[in-house]
Amino acid sequence: MKTPNNAPGKNGPALRYRGLLPSHSYEVVHRFALILLAGITIGWATASYLPLLWSALYIIVNGAYQASLVRNRATKGVLPLWRRIVGLLSGTSIYIAMIIYLWLHENFVLQFAATSGLIGYGLHSLARPQKILWVTIVDSLAIASIYIFMVLTLIITYQDGPTLAVLVACLFSVVTYFITSQWRAYKRSQAIEVAEQRLMRNREMEAVGRLTGAFAHDFNNILTAMRGNLDLYDEVTDPVEKHRIMQEAQAATARAANLTQQLLTYSGKAILRPQHIATGAFVTDFVAMMGRNLPEEIALRLEVSDNPPPLKVDVQTLEMVLTNLVRNAADAIVEQCDIDGRPIAGEITLSCAPMAMPASRAAPAASEIRAGNYLRLALLDTGPGIPADVLPHICEPFYTTKPLGRGSGLGLAMAQGFAEQSGGALRVSNPSEGGALVELFLPLTRAE
Repeated sequence: MKTPNNAPGKNGPALRYRGLLPSHSYEVVHRFALILLAGITIGWATASYLPLLWSALYIIVNGAYQASLVRNRATKGVLPLWRRIVGLLSGTSIYIAMIIYLWLHENFVLQFAATSGLIGYGLHSLARPQKILWVTIVDSLAIASIYIFMVLTLIITYQDGPTLAVLVACLFSVVTYFITSQWRAYKRSQAIEVAEQRLMRNREMEAVGRLTGAFAHDFNNILTAMRGNLDLYDEVTDPVEKHRIMQEAQAATARAANLTQQLLTYSGKAILRPQHIATGAFVTDFVAMMGRNLPEEIALRLEVSDNPPPLKVDVQTLEMVLTNLVRNAADAIVEQCDIDGRPIAGEITLSCAPMAMPASRAAPAASEIRAGNYLRLALLDTGPGIPADVLPHICEPFYTTKPLGRGSGLGLAMAQGFAEQSGGALRVSNPSEGGALVELFLPLTRAE
């Protein structure tokens, strides 16, 4: 589960995937299109079906290999080493076969095409996003072998001394420079990986320190209130006063329980009891209830689609999350005042509608949204919005811009934890029309 920056194990630099990463989809499509174009063009030029069969075979083998990498990464598995080696060598062998096939033709244009293919292979090898030692060695040996083969065929053809000297010099220069470049790229990749892991550990330690410090501070305040009231209970003789003291102690225990529940929800360890609810009736009742608890100058509006699909979710936690979000929006509006110091009237809009999320959409301010069908619960306020420097940290636990005692800084962190534990996501942004927008995406099950 992904969570806010600087929290332990959350949203920092991810541990590098142990195994080959699948290539970027755009790069794969571009490469396959070029391979197919080359196969058609070369086949037409040579009046042979072999280049076309070669391009089709390469696309099928390499496509299957890329698909296996994507599938194993999606399931957080690691493809066995022998399958990775076979997959890589199969695609590489097919590609090399065409380069050799073209080079052996006594046609300058086809030999130029073979040289271009070798250059493209070298660029692809150097541009790999992840450097693994055995892959680097395979690429280096394959490219060096093809180049040596090409030079040897030229040496057999041209026997005079000056030409041999030029060919040998070129062979030595290109092969050694390419291999050293591959090695430097591999070492640079390893240095970046070490730096990422070190940065992640530092962020985790910083987050743990801030999290434990803030929790200890808030919990200590609650314990002080509880202990103070319990100590007074034995000293007070008035029954009415005893009852008031006991109520305050019980209220403190409720705050402690709520703080613990918020932390559990944020961490994804809360026990959720999902049940099917009528979404339209739920949000209508919620808006009616919350509207009575907001200041007079703040209006709470509801925008709900016709017959919104039912939702399977933990009702109590969802209500607590929406309550915190509405209160945050109300606090942001109340902070605004006119020139006479009077609060400015504002509006909070809760919208509810189903939404299909394509795989290409992202959630930059909070958690990642997977492709699928969701119920989108969005809160838009007319407040001042979220400062740009605050937005990246808005979902971090105990991060708050409110005055001391006005908030624990767990509202949005708890909302994100609840969304992700429910299989959804949270997105926080500043829309162009002003204010702040908090979007809660909860997945719709197939039965719904």
